[in-house]
Amino acid sequence: MFSVYFNSTLIGHTALEKGDPPMGVALGKFIPEVGYQEVRPLLQPGETIGHLPSDSDRYLDGLSVKTPDGESLECVAGIVLWEYGDSEAPDAQEVTCLGIHHEVYERLFPHHVKTYNDQFRSK
Repeated sequence: MFSVYFNSTLIGHTALEKGDPPMGVALGKFIPEVGYQEVRPLLQPGETIGHLPSDSDRYLDGLSVKTPDGESLECVAGIVLWEYGDSEAPDAQEVTCLGIHHEVYERLFPHHVKTYNDQFRSK
């Protein structure tokens, strides 16, 4: 599991089980830890094109992620935590890592790369 931090506070974990290799994106379900309750009030209302901010989606950026081996995961475009649904009982929480360099991506997420490449193989 990857560890998710806000400043130096461990706020949760994720497996980063989904991805888009050409875009350098890895994302996955967020599993909160005790430290998350301290930073949760900092979530901002999400905005969708053509819609006003609402309580149904919220985000927190400025996060950092460490690999299971403790290596910092550099994400050129940032790391964002999203909460969807009712703020009192969210339906889903997700971490998105944006802009992972392709060499790092291939090393950490070979399964995402294989799945992506397999879709182009002739049957």
